[in-house]
Amino acid sequence: MRAEDIQPECEKRTKMIRKIFEQVEKQIPLDNKNVKEQIEENYTSLETLYGNYLEVDEIVRKCELKLEEYLLTDFIAYDERNEKLKKITREMFKSFFNDKRATALINILKPINDKVYRKEGIESLKFDKEEIIKGFRDETLEKDNLAELRVKLLFWLNKYVKIMEMKMISKLKATPITTNSETNFFNAKKRLEIIKLINESFDKETADVFRKNFEEEYFSKFGVGIKEDMETLKDLHKIRNSIYELKNTMMASLMSDFMFKLKIGQEIGGIQAMGVTKNDVGLSDSTGSYMAVIRLKGYTSNIYLHTPSQSYAEAVWEAGAHGLDMLIPSSTYSELSKNKIIPVNVICKVEKNSERYKKIKQEQKKKPNNQALKQAVMQINGTKLKPHQIANWRHERAEGISMG
Repeated sequence: MRAEDIQPECEKRTKMIRKIFEQVEKQIPLDNKNVKEQIEENYTSLETLYGNYLEVDEIVRKCELKLEEYLLTDFIAYDERNEKLKKITREMFKSFFNDKRATALINILKPINDKVYRKEGIESLKFDKEEIIKGFRDETLEKDNLAELRVKLLFWLNKYVKIMEMKMISKLKATPITTNSETNFFNAKKRLEIIKLINESFDKETADVFRKNFEEEYFSKFGVGIKEDMETLKDLHKIRNSIYELKNTMMASLMSDFMFKLKIGQEIGGIQAMGVTKNDVGLSDSTGSYMAVIRLKGYTSNIYLHTPSQSYAEAVWEAGAHGLDMLIPSSTYSELSKNKIIPVNVICKVEKNSERYKKIKQEQKKKPNNQALKQAVMQINGTKLKPHQIANWRHERAEGISMG
């Protein structure tokens, strides 16, 4: 973050933290019961994913070495580069998502996916566990094209990191002990929100100074020190930050490849549509983030991947893409709340001759105006989109931004 952005960003986050303290004072329940149930029901899966810190740390360090190989592929011939990238990406995917971790991840995410589509009144996009796990199998990874491998790895790494928050809440709620379990989970969730606002995007020195503004009130509200909580989460935060760095570097590489191909009028095999857009209104380009919207051929939904402005800047620079016109695929909004994007909790490839495709097609015929089902059918068919299908998509221009 640039020096001139630090003070206004601190002011913005101070307001957010004050609002959290107000919620604690009033004990506004939010979705706390849902969080509590998810954590308690998935205790074993969370332990499988995050319980062995040393094992996960070793995987991250090996993947950091693999990432060095990944980046060096920029300097070899195109065909050789693609094969090398596929091999490295498969190895990274298998390192993170062996059978035990893949199963644990899906055990947590499948019920969430089912709940989302149950609310939307959609049955055919509630995938079976075996359909999802197939995407992690060696035989599937060997057949996947490069785009699939890269996007799948980014998607599942992102989910792995997001679910880590459940483990963090579980660790925080252990202290201080109260007689009310609901209060413990509520306060643990709020403590994590505050810690994230203090730590994320700031360097250590700035974060330390910023933290001191809230130490007294934090202890008063929660009965535990903020530094003590940060120490409790230290190992998980280290893994989380390292995985985010891996993801952001790979995301910059994918965006750069996409922009370069777009610039010369070519497609990336396996991608039906992709675009990159400003995600939030920050104080400047360097404090905001960007979001890639990706539609993989044969899959059923958009994939949304956030990336910091620094990664976006690197991608634009490497591709020489300043001023490039991009079409941003439309997001898929809930039928229940027109301003809410349907969350994507799992991704699953669907073959056109499969029973799953028949179910989706049949339900889409019964609900011809349902956007989620219409998009699923188009993606599974994998056909090149016609002009009328992208007529309402947003145009944006890639902008070179300061990397200082």
